[in-house]
Amino acid sequence: MNKLVVGIDPHKDSLGICITHPDKDEVISSFSINNYSRVETKHLIGQAYKFAYELGTRPVFVIESTNVFWRPVFSFLKRFGAEVETVNSYQTKNLRKTLMRKTKTDTIDAKLICDLYKQGKAHKTTFPPEPLFSLRELTRLYKFLVDIKAMTLNRIQGYILQIFPELETILSKSCSHTLFSLCAEELVHPQIVSRTRIDKLTNLLSSASHGRLSRNFATILKSVAKTSFGLREGRIGFSFAIKALTLLYRQLENLLFNLEKERIEPLLSEVPQKFYSLKGLGTISAASYVSELGPPQRFNNANDALAWFGLDPSIAQSGRTKGTGRRISKSGTKYGRETMYLAAGSCLMHNSELKARYRQLKAKGRKPREAKTILAADLVKILYAMYRDNSEYNPNRIKSN
Repeated sequence: MNKLVVGIDPHKDSLGICITHPDKDEVISSFSINNYSRVETKHLIGQAYKFAYELGTRPVFVIESTNVFWRPVFSFLKRFGAEVETVNSYQTKNLRKTLMRKTKTDTIDAKLICDLYKQGKAHKTTFPPEPLFSLRELTRLYKFLVDIKAMTLNRIQGYILQIFPELETILSKSCSHTLFSLCAEELVHPQIVSRTRIDKLTNLLSSASHGRLSRNFATILKSVAKTSFGLREGRIGFSFAIKALTLLYRQLENLLFNLEKERIEPLLSEVPQKFYSLKGLGTISAASYVSELGPPQRFNNANDALAWFGLDPSIAQSGRTKGTGRRISKSGTKYGRETMYLAAGSCLMHNSELKARYRQLKAKGRKPREAKTILAADLVKILYAMYRDNSEYNPNRIKSN
């Protein structure tokens, strides 16, 4: 049965709507409503069912999955028992390029969304069940916070490089607790360090290093500070900026630790899986994999799961020219793809079979990044089988790929 197609182009404040005839390329109605409005969305549902009844069919709502604006209306329609599918913004953008006129409005985009459905290019979309939905949001939050933590550390190191470049050479580790203790007390700028009392500096260094650094080290630090090559300007600004970022970095460390131990680990324990049997695969990687994949039953096989992670080969052929298949499609979940690439590096360090596979790939001329990407693809398929069957890691699966 041809269905009455309701295309929805979501934005932060509004929804562009287009209702098209089930059998003709004809727009029955087009308009905009406020997003997140219960009253207006219920009115839209009523109109759609009214038109569908008059035409002897049923409606299907097709939403462009733009940013996060589509999620509430998708959930609202599903709760009403409506049939809902999605298209992504790349599809509508590519279809728009085929038009002679380049006019872009919400209702025109909503019409393109209807056209994509009629061409069979829409997707049946569902939110993953609990605890996978919560687990997905928490692992994505974890990655976001890790990125902020890395940016914060880079900023701290950039400041220190400007004002006291010799400091990281004196201290054995750039991320050491001792360095952060100096930053938190605004004892990083060489002008401040050189004027600080030797006993105060000694006590701080001794406490931060658990007694490893003594008065002798404090004397060396003061001496180097007096002849530092770094900036003399901006003493107050640099000192406070480094202190503030150090406090933020420590807060992020605590938050990430608690997020993993108190939220992610308990939820992951509710999911039937035996990923612990694969050495090198940490809690965050395992949680990200199951939550980005969703229920394994939604995929026919491991290759379908691989395509969802966008790690499948992208083949481009034109005339007599054949693609090499060395590029990946990068479709599906970018979060899962990034997680699996990082997990491949970790598992490589702890797993002899993966290490042998990596060396074999490099021997065949693959660059390190290419080889690790292939390992990430292997991991997706191995974990899919383990997750689907609730089985432990089998080294023979590496050899078969």
